[in-house]
Amino acid sequence: MAWTQEEFSNWKQSPLTQQFFAHLKERREALMEEWASGAAMEPADQFAAATYGDIIDLNYEEDVEPFYAIDEAEENEEDE
Repeated sequence: MAWTQEEFSNWKQSPLTQQFFAHLKERREALMEEWASGAAMEPADQFAAATYGDIIDLNYEEDVEPFYAIDEAEENEEDE
């Protein structure tokens, strides 16, 4: 079952999701400020900062829809 664009938009705009995104933004900004102050940034922290940004910037057309296209292709292969 695919997630529709409307369902994705509703999820992304929900107050709970917005609160979670705000938390991720704060964590990312804290890591960035730490790095900007000259502190060495561990690879795991670099990865976390990039991942937080990716989650915050999720886009239906670029991130969600292609996932379901892969899922549907796998289902079609199983049916053959």
